Amino acid sequence: MDCVTDAGGCNGGNYGPAFSYAEKNKLVLETELPYTAKDGTCNTAAMAATGLVQLSGYESVTSKSITQFKAALDKQPVGIAIEASGTSFQQYKRGILSKNCGQSLDHAVTAVGYGSNRKDGSGKDYVLVRNSWGKTWGLKGYIKIALNDKDICGMMIQPFYPTV
Repeated sequence: MDCVTDAGGCNGGNYGPAFSYAEKNKLVLETELPYTAKDGTCNTAAMAATGLVQLSGYESVTSKSITQFKAALDKQPVGIAIEASGTSFQQYKRGILSKNCGQSLDHAVTAVGYGSNRKDGSGKDYVLVRNSWGKTWGLKGYIKIALNDKDICGMMIQPFYPTV
């Protein structure tokens, strides 16, 4: 976030410029440069010295295709844009967010997996999403968003994933 000044940083984020940056520069593990949930200064020396992987590009996932979305998540995290301006998203604490928060995309986050709450009888499928607001928000920085044809928060409008 600190090294890609045109990606929006703490003002919603934009993963396009971030992916482009990662095509030109090696990335480091979070243990090397911990995420702080606030704008800071790019540590180019650490990036150059300890960088592990460099992207070759990124691919889009077919918009609103649950099957393709899950197939992409089976391989790697997927960058998604969502509408996060509503209270249902901002005040999320637990469970599966199934209230539609809108389709006006204003926040970049990362889908890291998917699952189902079939054990509790609800039968709801969900996507596990890592947010950038720190560990005090949601489920220690994560949210479970319902995975269904309603496309909650617009998460399946513009999904992308990195290629190496």
